[in-house]
Amino acid sequence: MLFTIVTLICVTVYFLLMFTGGKSWRDVREKFYGNYYAEDALINETDKPNTPQAVQNCIDNNIGIKTEVYMTKDRRAVISAYDDLSKEYGIDKKVSQSTLDELEEDGIMTLTQLIEMVGDKVPLILELKVGEDNEALCQLVGDSIKASELKNIAVCSFHPGIVTWFRDNEKNIFRGIVSAPAKEFKSLSMINRWMAGNLGNNGACRPNFTLYRNRPHSIFVKWALISGVLNGVWTIDNPQEGKKKEAEGKEMIVVRGFMPETVHFKDLPKVEKTPQQLEAERKAAEKQAKYAESQKNAKQRSIAEILADDEEEFGDENSFDEIQEEVAEFVNEVKEEAAEIAREIKEELTEIREKIISE
Repeated sequence: MLFTIVTLICVTVYFLLMFTGGKSWRDVREKFYGNYYAEDALINETDKPNTPQAVQNCIDNNIGIKTEVYMTKDRRAVISAYDDLSKEYGIDKKVSQSTLDELEEDGIMTLTQLIEMVGDKVPLILELKVGEDNEALCQLVGDSIKASELKNIAVCSFHPGIVTWFRDNEKNIFRGIVSAPAKEFKSLSMINRWMAGNLGNNGACRPNFTLYRNRPHSIFVKWALISGVLNGVWTIDNPQEGKKKEAEGKEMIVVRGFMPETVHFKDLPKVEKTPQQLEAERKAAEKQAKYAESQKNAKQRSIAEILADDEEEFGDENSFDEIQEEVAEFVNEVKEEAAEIAREIKEELTEIREKIISE
């Protein structure tokens, strides 16, 4: 009987954890929280999607961008809404079957060009599309984001394996899962369809945010969305629906074809610090002040003062060399003391940051 009860408890806990998202730093969450995002950089119907002009329009209007990334035949990351370019551009080519040179002739942007253009001006969400080598695409995107040193770039995908790759290999990159009701995953098996549509893969890939299609949510989706992930929705095509989603408590809203009245509609709620966190911050501040004071004292103590301390030995023929040695020894002592204080400060700040991480 006891074994049965324990088993049921373990199964229940495991089942609930299936829908649990991952943790993320608060300062990173703030960059993506409460924002609108223009899908394929479209805020009006006159622009073509994912073009430099469309991207610049988003930057000028300070709205975030959510777009898709594919890998070319010669393994380069480019921006396109679909693999089949005829759907959006009227070009009889497929990204996966074309080289970068062939695509650049038609004005297709590379991921590097997009990142350089956006910079840190607006938040950018990159949806990685499934292809023949998902791991290679993950590596390309991860390397590009790391090389940029930007913190306003996130990744996401329908494929939990892609999100899991970033969980395992690039934990510092903000990651999310894209999903929709189970019935829309027609190509998957019944169990995989249920898992995808109900965010049952969250426990494995540990997303920091979820973008769920603008459809009614099952009870499992609702549970997943209150487990710590940012709650996002795609894709809204009119301002009235956007306002409705704001009122429903959505935290990321993907739109297409219109410009919202306000691109940032709410701030991340403030977190009250515990007494322990405040005390840790106070100690870190004291150590920082001590370090600054030691640096100031080191500068004020000039070589002339050191020479004055040793004026008794000025008559010795080796006095100059000895004084040089003393100066060098003093400088080394100051450096060692400063280095030790800097290490202590770094440890304190690391401890503080770990304590205030958002769940």
